[in-house]
Amino acid sequence: MNYIEIKTKECFESKTNPRGSSESFKKDSTFKDLVSSIKEKGVLSPIIVRLVGKKYEVVAGNRRFAAACELELETVPTQVMELNDDQAREVQIIENLQRADIHPIDEGQSFRSLIEKHKLDVKTVATRIGKSESYVRYRLFLTNLIPAVASMFRKGDITDKHAQLIGKLTEGDQKKVVDYIKDEYSTPDVEDLNDFIQKNVYDVLSNQPWLLDKEITDAVGKCVECNHSNLDLFGESNGEACNNTKCWARKMDKYIKYYIEKLDIKVRVSSHYGTPDDKTVVSLSNYEKLGNNKKKHCESVELAILVDGEHMGSTIYICRDPKCETHHSSHSSSNYSLTPEEKAERKAETIKENAKKAKALAKRNQAISDSLATIGNKFQSPVARLLANTLIEEAHVDYIKVICERLALEPVIKEEKNYMDETKIRKVKDWKATLTNHVSEITSDKEMFGVMVEVAICRVWETNADKFYSALAKLNN
Repeated sequence: MNYIEIKTKECFESKTNPRGSSESFKKDSTFKDLVSSIKEKGVLSPIIVRLVGKKYEVVAGNRRFAAACELELETVPTQVMELNDDQAREVQIIENLQRADIHPIDEGQSFRSLIEKHKLDVKTVATRIGKSESYVRYRLFLTNLIPAVASMFRKGDITDKHAQLIGKLTEGDQKKVVDYIKDEYSTPDVEDLNDFIQKNVYDVLSNQPWLLDKEITDAVGKCVECNHSNLDLFGESNGEACNNTKCWARKMDKYIKYYIEKLDIKVRVSSHYGTPDDKTVVSLSNYEKLGNNKKKHCESVELAILVDGEHMGSTIYICRDPKCETHHSSHSSSNYSLTPEEKAERKAETIKENAKKAKALAKRNQAISDSLATIGNKFQSPVARLLANTLIEEAHVDYIKVICERLALEPVIKEEKNYMDETKIRKVKDWKATLTNHVSEITSDKEMFGVMVEVAICRVWETNADKFYSALAKLNN
């Protein structure tokens, strides 16, 4: 390789180095090892530079250049290349990919940058880095990970196979998977995770209305991330039916836009109550669904399309006029918009109210504990234990989990067969067994009866439960 020695002071660090500035890696112990090696043997591999103005920008080899500066070397071996900005960034990315310690997510981000910013296709990227096309595509899936999943992957809580499977899902579905993993005793294997996704996530794929009309199918376009043939980037194919939720979400979005434009729909609605994340979407709290019977339509009827929740993509007639005599009771009574000052005041009131609620909750929890500890003086332990165990068995596991967590009980772990493959065993938290074991170790009649009452009352409607605990507190005062 032909190279020339250039004075160190005539070179400068690139601001677009994928590994960050020299200050970021100077704290790394491996950089100190590099400095020691160069001090002993010199810079064995030349850095790549390009002439910018009257100085040389270090395109690749920034760590070697920083080490040379650290040792105050007068010159550094370089390979001078004629590169424009795009070419220089491409060289930096590819050079960075040669690192042995690069994380798969960072690899995926680099591949995506080469494809989207530098207009390379998957085949070209694979050729330049010496990897297979499937390797590149799998790394691209990792760029779809939400922060919570990416963090788990970087920490080693999940493997790259877990991450690749999760990366095919939408943001909302990835959150479901995170909750599932966190609730397990240990990280489920890839097969168990896939089973969970098949049962709890992919049900949404049954709603693909664009398959019923060729014109709409063409307007929506082909699959991108589904497991079909003719892959490109994330896996474009000739298939029309989705088997990947991220691809489904993209096609559903196009389907909705198609109908909004075709039917000139002005209103987008949700089938859920509460405030949608998208403020332009109307909540079910603020409209009345009229159905398709035009005789029941009022003068305020509007054609809307469901963009969130059940029956997504469907068109419906609605009324959202608060003054409508027919549907007024279903809507908010006013369209008044708050001033900035009023919003600030409301926010301050909300913060104050939340603090008040938190204080009341803490007081309530303490009252519950104090009250349950003082009742049942004459209640015999065997009877209480039998009744408590019966109530535990009948109660929903979610209620039992809350009680166990309040009592700070260590969960019992049990092994059970995988519902999709009975030859596989998985570990789960058994909250009912946890509380049952706790009951078996109680020696105080008061504590026994307290647990029994708490299990019994957990199934009562919250308002009535609060009344019960309030009355209970008064009895003990």
